[in-house]
Amino acid sequence: MSNAIEGATPGFLVWRLSMKWRVAIDRALVPLGLTHAQYSLVASLQGMEHAGLRPSQRALADHTGLEALYVSKLARALEAAGLVERTTDPSDSRAVRLSLTEEGRATTGRAATVVRELVDGLLAPLGGLGGKDTEAFTEALSALLDVPVPPSHRFPRGVIMTTAPAVNGQVIGMAHYATRALAERLLPEGTTFHQTLALNAVEAAGGTVGRRALIERLTGAVKLGVPAAEATVAELTSAGLLEERPGDLLASTPAGDALIQSYKAGVAAITAGLYGDLPAEDLAAAGRVLTEVTARADAMLAAG
Repeated sequence: MSNAIEGATPGFLVWRLSMKWRVAIDRALVPLGLTHAQYSLVASLQGMEHAGLRPSQRALADHTGLEALYVSKLARALEAAGLVERTTDPSDSRAVRLSLTEEGRATTGRAATVVRELVDGLLAPLGGLGGKDTEAFTEALSALLDVPVPPSHRFPRGVIMTTAPAVNGQVIGMAHYATRALAERLLPEGTTFHQTLALNAVEAAGGTVGRRALIERLTGAVKLGVPAAEATVAELTSAGLLEERPGDLLASTPAGDALIQSYKAGVAAITAGLYGDLPAEDLAAAGRVLTEVTARADAMLAAG
């Protein structure tokens, strides 16, 4: 293959492909107000409903391969958008059952059409969705997904790898999602990670910020789509964590201030545990690399 990455391992290529497809699908779904992760949830939910099931959040997490906590966050956001209904299981008060609303089914149907057309184009080198090479590719991926990770390749909690990998997208992504999962444990029920980022931005601006500036902050630094950023702000005002002021301003409420202060204190404790004993020179080097990677990624996004 003329454009293959020289010396790349199969694992690296699978990861690169998954990242490429995720970004492409995220961009394609922006007009529908969905992210790739949200689409994965509603599409899976639709398929399970067609099979006569009304899954719990745990069952949907197992089906999608996503963390149960992440599925819970996604489901709450989709509920707020009117696409998903969450109800307590009458036979188990600890379980939450999920179902699509009428609007959710319609949106999922439109999204499925968009994604199908996109994936058909992405699979063009293999003959598209109906190509024989695509069928073989699908069978190969299915076989690999059925192979468990050998015990010798699993690292117990608290064990640090002595041979450090070079910094790449996979390493950065794993660190991001691991630390984000820790931070999300601090959030009260009904609060999302993106909401805390918005509240933090308002606090950094002195407690009051222009709506447009906050949306630009969320779409720029945090890389949310405009619909998702606007939905996040709407969720905060609806929850009484932000309030609207004259001049299209947004101000943090006492409840919002209390939430972000509590969250920041928890994050500070997590940060101390994660970085406290790492050598200063290592942290400085990592900071330089990540800053440069961020600048390059921003430039690539700006270039389209």
